[in-house]
Formats: sequence, structure tokens, C-alpha cells
Amino acid sequence: MKLVLERIHFSYDRGLSTERVVFDSVSLKVEEGELLSIVGRTGSGKTTLGLIMAGLLDPTGGRVKLEETSQLAPRANPRTEGVDVAMVFQFPESQFFEEDVFGEVAFGPSRLGLRGDEVRQRVTMAMQKMKLDFCALSNRSPVSLSEGEKRKVAIASALACGPRFLILDEPMVSLDWEASVHIFEVLNELKQNGVSVIVMTHEVEDAFAHSDRIAVLAEGRLVEADGLSKDEVYLILSQGKAGR
Repeated sequence: MKLVLERIHFSYDRGLSTERVVFDSVSLKVEEGELLSIVGRTGSGKTTLGLIMAGLLDPTGGRVKLEETSQLAPRANPRTEGVDVAMVFQFPESQFFEEDVFGEVAFGPSRLGLRGDEVRQRVTMAMQKMKLDFCALSNRSPVSLSEGEKRKVAIASALACGPRFLILDEPMVSLDWEASVHIFEVLNELKQNGVSVIVMTHEVEDAFAHSDRIAVLAEGRLVEADGLSKDEVYLILSQGKAGR
């Protein structure tokens, strides 16, 4: 399965005097089982693009679609096996609404129709993958956790949904070096199992170290960084222009 963006346009306050164009004809294909980093400065529209890719925000022009491929067999029961796309927000608190960590991680599987032991198994596996202590944290309020723990819970919540496309907005913020290394280990394991991972980041070094492919978002345009050096990417970001 591929996630395809075709000539995406997006504006805030469309039709008003305050209208602000964010994207101008952005096109992209995300392949099965790849780790794609979309690099951009703060305010470049990475979060907005992630929301559009996740189907949480409608573009003002163009379309987002999923294309079937032969690499992964169709799910026998998509409702219970997993979702197509899940997104982890830059600020974990913005996606928390359950009273405890267990409920937060269990929310997605429960919405898929899983019950009882099936939900508990999904929660346990997701928390273990993120190195979250199930016994110590399950009954804690997610908003009471450290910043790093909150981010891990947010990622665990997405993993428990079994997505085929996982979008993460600035996932390394508030994490120390060891935790960041672990997150990339998890992301690499996911892509080896056919999951497509899209990382929205301003960290050029991380993008070059861990990505299969890099795209640069600047001035409402998205360009592939294939063949570009880190210095050239930094130059594009500093100038704020991704070219045409």
C-alpha cells in the first residue's frame, strides 16, 4: 500500500483577508516499509502536512489517497487488525483524554472492536516496546508523567492501533540520547515489518542518519533531498526556499 498526496494545497482562513497559504501543489508518495523524514523549520507546515496525511485535516485542493500494492496482503478484518494511518502529535498532551495510561493506550484497540484480553495484550505489547513499566504506569494519569514518558505513551497509543502508516511529529523532542536511539530502533523494526514511517522533524542530522528518504519542506513546497548533502539541506532551510 502507498500513501499518495496529489497536488495538495492548503490555506488557513481561506477567503478571508487573513488568508495564509501553507502549501502550493505538494505531491508525495510514501512507499511501503520505508522511513521517510520530512525536514522543515518551525512554522514550515510540517504539522499541518502530517494532519492532512493522517486524514485529520482536509486540504483546500488536491487529494490524499491510499494505493494498493502487491507487497502486503489485504487485511482479512481491517476493523480489528489495525488502522491505515496513525499520527503521534508533537505535544502529547493534545492527544490525551483518558484518565490513566492503560486507558490511553487501550483507546485505539477498543475503537477497533477489540475487547478484554485482546485489548490488554495490545496495550502490554505497545508499552513493552516503548520500555514503559506496565505495572508502575498503567494506573497513572498520562498528564502526570515526565515529558519523555508522555511522548513514549503517545507513541505506544499509536502502535497499539496497528497502523500501516505511522506519522510522528517531532518525536525526539524531550527525549534524551538513549531514548532517541531506542525510538529509532522501534521505527526500524516497524519498517522491516512493512510499516511505513513518516517523521516530521527539524533535526537534519537525525534525518540523514536514520532515513531511507528525505524530503525538505520550505515556503509551501516539498522537494526530495535525493543527492543533496546535509550542507545543501541546511542551506535550503536557512533560506526558506525549496525551489520549484
